[in-house]
Amino acid sequence: MRISGAEVHQVTSTPKVTPPEPKGAPDAASIRPKLPDKAEFSKLSKDIARVQKVLAELPDIRGEKIEEITAKIAGGEYKPKADEIADMIVRRATADSIEE
Repeated sequence: MRISGAEVHQVTSTPKVTPPEPKGAPDAASIRPKLPDKAEFSKLSKDIARVQKVLAELPDIRGEKIEEITAKIAGGEYKPKADEIADMIVRRATADSIEE
């Protein structure tokens, strides 16, 4: 079966039909009363916001931990294992990639 260019043109150039607008029917905006915008947040979202605020206020550096490790290094007591160091590097890199 062959389809000619005229037949393709006839199919693709069919005019679009738009439905007539109803006369006298009110639109949806005029039916609905105008209410002020408002947002409600769940208790969980409020709790999350509160925790985020507290965490933001915490220092990134724990001074007591630094002093403890500095004292161990000075006393020759700090001997971390290589696999523990590698594990912490991977954990930190993973946490950093999640934060971004």
